[in-house]
Amino acid sequence: MTQMALQFKISLNNTQPEVWRRIQILEGASLRTLHYAIQDVFWWRGTHSYIFNVGDEKYADPEYDYEFEGWLDDSKIKISRIVEKHSEFEFIYDFGDWWSHKVIFEGAVNADLKEKYPVCIGGKYAAPPEDCGGPPGFEEFRTVIANPKSSKHKELAEASELFFEFRL
Repeated sequence: MTQMALQFKISLNNTQPEVWRRIQILEGASLRTLHYAIQDVFWWRGTHSYIFNVGDEKYADPEYDYEFEGWLDDSKIKISRIVEKHSEFEFIYDFGDWWSHKVIFEGAVNADLKEKYPVCIGGKYAAPPEDCGGPPGFEEFRTVIANPKSSKHKELAEASELFFEFRL
C-alpha cells in the first residue's frame, strides 16, 4: 500500500502581497502536527496559543482553553479526517497579534519514501517576525525596513536580525 501525503496551501490573511507556503504532510498525521508544520514554515516560535477553526468545530490544545470554550484536542484528530469534509479551514496563531491563516487542501500525492515529512515545497515572501503587532505591525515593519532613512529603521533591523539569528 502506498503512503499518501496531503498537500496544503497556507496563506497568511491580511498581508499584501500575500505571504504563503505550500506543504505536504503524511495523511496519518494529527492536526497538532499540522500546527507544528505551520510554525516551522512561517518561522513562528510556538510561544503563543493557537486554534484551528474547521466548520463549526474548534481544535487546539485543550490545556490552553482558559475560557472553557470546549476546544477539541487537535492531537487526537487525523488531518485526513478533516479533509474528508473540509477542503478549507482557518488556523489562528497568537491571539494578540491575530495571525489568521487560510489553509486550503489541494489534494493527495504519493509520499516520497526518501523525504522527511512534513515538508515545505513552495512559498512566497518572508513571513513577519513574531510579535511585530499583527498585520498592521507587519506592514509598518516592511515600510520601515525598506526605508533606511526612517527613524525606526535601525531598531527594527536589529530586532529582525535577532529574530533570524534565533531561527538559524
